[in-house]
Amino acid sequence: MENDTDGMIMMKEPIARLQNVEDAAVQAMDLGDLDRCLFLRMQALALAKLCRDDPTVQDKEIILAKAHLQLSATYLEMGYGDQAYWHASRAMEAGDPRRGSQGEPINSSLLVAVLLALARSMLMRADTRCESYLRRALQINTEITDDNDPSNAPIHEAIGDLFVFAKDSGVPMIENDTKRSHKKRAKSPKSPSSPGAIGAPDEVQQDFYDRGMASYDKAWDLINNSVGGKIKKSGKKSTKHPSLAQIYSKIAKTKVKQGKDEEAADMFERAIASHGLATVPNICAVAHLNFELGCVYHRLQKYDESLSALEKSNKFCEQQRDLGRTDPLSLMIMKEKGCCMYDRAEYESAKSTFEELLQFQRKEYGGGSIMVAETLKYLGDCSVGLQNMEEATHRYTRAVRIMKRKYGIHDPNVRELVAYIRELNLQEEYERQIGEE
Repeated sequence: MENDTDGMIMMKEPIARLQNVEDAAVQAMDLGDLDRCLFLRMQALALAKLCRDDPTVQDKEIILAKAHLQLSATYLEMGYGDQAYWHASRAMEAGDPRRGSQGEPINSSLLVAVLLALARSMLMRADTRCESYLRRALQINTEITDDNDPSNAPIHEAIGDLFVFAKDSGVPMIENDTKRSHKKRAKSPKSPSSPGAIGAPDEVQQDFYDRGMASYDKAWDLINNSVGGKIKKSGKKSTKHPSLAQIYSKIAKTKVKQGKDEEAADMFERAIASHGLATVPNICAVAHLNFELGCVYHRLQKYDESLSALEKSNKFCEQQRDLGRTDPLSLMIMKEKGCCMYDRAEYESAKSTFEELLQFQRKEYGGGSIMVAETLKYLGDCSVGLQNMEEATHRYTRAVRIMKRKYGIHDPNVRELVAYIRELNLQEEYERQIGEE
């Protein structure tokens, strides 16, 4: 009897193990352990392939498609666009009738997920042809649900990403493709505002940031409704929920690019607060958001708020250093803190911060790096603020020497710094120190 039971377990082992491995992968993803999640989903893919040889398993191609899709999602989170695209393509081939699949056709909701994964991975590879996949995904999903279903939110978010990328990169093809798609729609009975139409004809001339923001707003509305959030009478976004953290951060970053720092600061605050409500907050994402918030407050000349946000971000970097890791964010934080202190005339504090930054830069990049030259220039500025002109000249001279070696004596940056030294009436001391070196 015991042997019979063992035999039954062995018959079900591939599919049972697959479920257990995927459950563990989901848990690892929730905890932010992407390396473990990737390892587990590679195992899941191997088990999905074993399931094809098991006569008791049904929907084998669907199982394989889902395994490729989950692996694609993991690579997307890790920033590996090529690998994400390859696995999304394999998922499509496993069950899409339009790709000539010999297996079971994947259901509509799974097809939408695969199309979205394909589009996101293509965008990560700077391929704006992903628009056609997004249009198809939106059309299918609105047909099986409706325009206001929360499942449309990731598609609208991806459309926003596409428009923002098009603006950032200056890729001209996206607007031309959109115009061509509008011509096609004009010949068809489908209305431009029908499901699947990413942009109506009157939107073509709009700024891509505006169009991206419109898509982000639509995604926010859908998520907000799904979590029971409310909108203030003023129309201001106020709901704080973990599901809204990512869309808040994307809205904030786009507003920074539009030069709307006041609005961006509010969105960054809401993104950070939303992350904090998660069962397991993504402390790395929160650290980067606090850094960007600190930069925004610095530009707004709200120096206390800037330094407070930067200090919160720095706590994460200190934890990483305690674990023996050096996060590049820590150097960015030190630079921003030093600049903020300098701008509010705290020259001694700024000087100490830049000296600490200089030590880290020399250790990480070597004493002759251009980043070291930049920090030496900042230290020279602090010395000028402290009326120590001899030390300022020494800092500037060392910065010029590194820049000449990297860029040449005729580089505009070199000429600009030398001209600045003349403006400060430090030319004689500068030439003496250059001559000594």
